[in-house]
Amino acid sequence: MRPVVLDTDVVSFLFKQDTRAALYVDKLRDRQLLISFMTEAELEQWVLLSNWGAQRIEWLRLYLSPLSSCLLQTTSRRNQFNAVSESSAPILL
Repeated sequence: MRPVVLDTDVVSFLFKQDTRAALYVDKLRDRQLLISFMTEAELEQWVLLSNWGAQRIEWLRLYLSPLSSCLLQTTSRRNQFNAVSESSAPILL
C-alpha cells in the first residue's frame, strides 16, 4: 500500500463525518494512512480546548488507533517530504 499523510483538517473532517470528508474518501482507498506527530498534537490540543468528555476522547483515540504516526523531514533541494519510516514518498492530503 502506498502511504498517505493526512492533514489535521482531513482527519477532523473524517472524524466528525463532515460533508467535506467526501472530497478525500476516494483518495484514501487502499492507502496506508499516516498522521504526522504535529497532527497528533493538534488533535490533542483540540480535545483540551473543547473540554471534551471522557467518552468522546475515547472515540477519538479509537478512531486514531489504526493510523500510524510519523516524523516527516523536508529535503530543501527538492522541497519533497519523506516519511522517515517509509522508503517511498507519501502523498500529503
